[in-house]
Amino acid sequence: MNNLVKYGGGTFGALFVGFGIVRYFASPPPEERQRKMHEIREAMKEGSDSIKPAQKTFKGGEQGWVDLKLENVEEINHNTKKFRFALPDKDDVSGLEIASALLTKYKSPEMEK
Repeated sequence: MNNLVKYGGGTFGALFVGFGIVRYFASPPPEERQRKMHEIREAMKEGSDSIKPAQKTFKGGEQGWVDLKLENVEEINHNTKKFRFALPDKDDVSGLEIASALLTKYKSPEMEK
């Protein structure tokens, strides 16, 4: 018997079972899925006014500076930090496209804004 068939089938079976286990534990419980679907259906019944598209914080062009609150600073290594900023509204999206640039500046409380 070919070794590829002998060992390959077992490997494929183990990967298939492993994928199923990960998928089972990574998915939300059925009750939560049903609750979210119910919320979506209710929002759709109320009309299109209740479902609003996410607003983009960074619109580009002549928008100017946007004040953001520093939410978290994560130290990656000795010379790298990840700064996470909160958007003005919790439902907003950044609006940045791939290959966008974001300029930042800091003004201390004593400096004029």
